[in-house]
Amino acid sequence: GRTLIEGMLANKPVIATKTGGSEEIVDDGVTGFLVPIKSPESIEASIEKLLMNEKLSFSMGLAGRKRALEFFDYKSYVSNLKETIEKTLKLSQENNV
Repeated sequence: GRTLIEGMLANKPVIATKTGGSEEIVDDGVTGFLVPIKSPESIEASIEKLLMNEKLSFSMGLAGRKRALEFFDYKSYVSNLKETIEKTLKLSQENNV
C-alpha cells in the first residue's frame, strides 16, 4: 500500500490488484486502475491505456497526488487516528465498557 501512495505522490497513475488496502487507496478510474488478482491481461490492458493516452495518464497522476496528500500524509493520518480514538472512547463510555 505504501508503494501505491509513494507513486501517487510522484504524480504517477497507479495500477493495483483488488486486494487489501489497495481498494482504499486507489480511486479506480480516477487515480489509477484496480484490476482483478491473477489477471495479467487486465494489468496489460491498464498499462496500454495509460501509454496510449498521455492526457489520461497525466490527469490520473494529478488526481493521485491530490488524493495522497488529502488522505495519506502524516497530518491526515494523525488527525484520523485521533478522531477514531475519540469516537471509540465516547462509545465505550456510553456503553459503560
